[in-house]
Amino acid sequence: SVGVTDTSYKTYYYNQLSNDSKLIYDALANEGNLERLKKGEEITVGDSFRVSIPANPTQEEYDTLLASFMSKQSELAQRMNHITDAIAAFNRDHSEIFWTSGVQSQVKITENGIPVEGPFSVGFGNFYEISLVLTLPLVEEWDRDGVNDRALEDDIAVLEQNILALAEGAKAYANNRYGQLQYLNEQLKKYNAYNSEAASGGSAGYGYNYPWTALSALDQLTVENDGGNSLKPVCEGYARALKLICDELGIPSILVSGTGGNEPHMWNYVQMDDGKWYAMDVTWNDSTGSNGYFLVGKNVMDQKHVESWQIMTSGQTVQFVYPTLSASSYVFLNPHSFNVDSLSDRSATYGDAVSLPSVTSSTTDELIWETTDPEVAYVNNTTGELVIVGAGEAKLTVIAKANADYSASSLSFMLRISPKEISLEGLVALDRAYNGTTNVVLKGGELVGIVKAGEVSVILPTVGTISSPNAADIPYTVLVEKPTLMGENAKSYVLKELSPITVQISPAEVTVRAKDQSLILGDSALSIELLYEVTGLIGADRLASLEFSYWQNGTQVQTFSEGIYEIVPSAEVGSNYTVKTENGKLTILPKPHTHSYGEWVVIKEAEIGVDGLRERICACGEKISEKIPAKDVVKTQESDGEKNAVASDPTSSPTSDIAKSFAGLPKVLYLAIGTGGVIFLILVIAVVISKKRR
Repeated sequence: SVGVTDTSYKTYYYNQLSNDSKLIYDALANEGNLERLKKGEEITVGDSFRVSIPANPTQEEYDTLLASFMSKQSELAQRMNHITDAIAAFNRDHSEIFWTSGVQSQVKITENGIPVEGPFSVGFGNFYEISLVLTLPLVEEWDRDGVNDRALEDDIAVLEQNILALAEGAKAYANNRYGQLQYLNEQLKKYNAYNSEAASGGSAGYGYNYPWTALSALDQLTVENDGGNSLKPVCEGYARALKLICDELGIPSILVSGTGGNEPHMWNYVQMDDGKWYAMDVTWNDSTGSNGYFLVGKNVMDQKHVESWQIMTSGQTVQFVYPTLSASSYVFLNPHSFNVDSLSDRSATYGDAVSLPSVTSSTTDELIWETTDPEVAYVNNTTGELVIVGAGEAKLTVIAKANADYSASSLSFMLRISPKEISLEGLVALDRAYNGTTNVVLKGGELVGIVKAGEVSVILPTVGTISSPNAADIPYTVLVEKPTLMGENAKSYVLKELSPITVQISPAEVTVRAKDQSLILGDSALSIELLYEVTGLIGADRLASLEFSYWQNGTQVQTFSEGIYEIVPSAEVGSNYTVKTENGKLTILPKPHTHSYGEWVVIKEAEIGVDGLRERICACGEKISEKIPAKDVVKTQESDGEKNAVASDPTSSPTSDIAKSFAGLPKVLYLAIGTGGVIFLILVIAVVISKKRR
């Protein structure tokens, strides 16, 4: 058998499904999907698969995309094989869904958003989506007699209203499970009669399964619909109504399918205070005029009732199992009585002291407290202390266990713990200069008001934003994204809105520095672009204006003479900056002198074996001089060869002073130097002149 604890009985059949079947069940049970299903709209099971085929794919790309598309289609088609199991479990767990005639499923394919039907080709340049969709066909006019039938929402409201009415009546009737089930059994018998005509397939023409729904057994309790035989339930109507009311009361109950007296039948199993499961067949209790099937065990049920794992006539693969039925019927003893100071519902804030109500039993000293949510609160049954764990809602129940003289009895109250407000304090924004962004740096911050150290934390924000990047005289209010609380008990806290944080954005400093430079007297300083550099501008910001003035000995000048002047920059940038300037030096250099020399004047004539000297004088008085080479020995007679040699020598040209200076050199030396000697001397002169010019 499958063990049932806590509230798992509400999803008893779901818990036995495969993962694929659970995926379908979850889609049907989703609250948002139910609203769409009630409107006749389709819902999607799981995620849709989307693929886009390029307009000009390569063969490899096309094959890959097509293979993935076909694989997903096959996967969804395979998932459809699990629909029957999912619907079977959903039908048994959710008796409140009475308004459908079944389920329709389809592997839906769209091409560019348009549904396609039948065979089709996956074409280039198209977008495809494939999904598994479900719809629940809606039922109109429940009894098909055309008289005063309500709208679906009205039917749902009537069902919910009468479930609550019977649940409240049961709680008022008894404070123990046995007494509450007694009340429900009698009320369902009182207001109903078995619909033999519907069960035998009579010709009344009932709307889809109306006598088989919980509404058929609850409709007439407080609100008349249209009377007549159609209001009577069959066995399924009785059993479904009982389960829905037990769910409301927190009494574990499931629907059981099978046969009763060799006819298809449905009844309930309920779990009593002793932890055992017992059978209730309200239909047979009503039909026989006795309560022979009220909380009975196998000793009674095995005589005429046979369980069946099969819910759907075809397509079901899961073989559902049921809880093990008690061997014998439930024996009710008088319940324990309690002495209670106050057991009303209580509310508190996490961290507040909450005391446990004083409860004693007049018939036993053994009292056990249970909780529906130990993550919210529980009672230490050893010390009797109420332990608040975290925020939330828990039903706390004190139980006097059954013994030889008394049946188990219990009392309950709801404890609602609200999250505690805590604050993030000490978080500040660091003032800064303008930097062209709206981000500011945050520093500090700690959580204040935590009940237990370490059970909640927060990632402190390090960056905030302001409305404008510009510098301003008035501080900005910093926008900070509200941090998320984390930790093992974060649900027990709520962070207050952050206190306003401000930041001062001051102007940034920009420096304009004039570079030192020099000009030669006579050049125009204003016609030459001055060299300067600017540092500190942000991004694409630029100087609004830039001017230079020139000063000497504290006086601004417009014209220049030889000397040193101070370059003073002046600039404007805007309100986001303060300007710092650094002066430079302008040096006016004297204009270089260009020498103008006169003719050569021989100071000393050259003699045989002795060099002479000549000089030239510039108008400024500077002189340059050079030697005149010594004369050679004068021969009285020259050979024709010697004459010809002298005549062909280029140094004999009367226009070459340097050539003439070679005349007095010995012939051997002169021939050895040749033309190269002339070039060398010219280079030497050029170097000397160049040095003098510098």
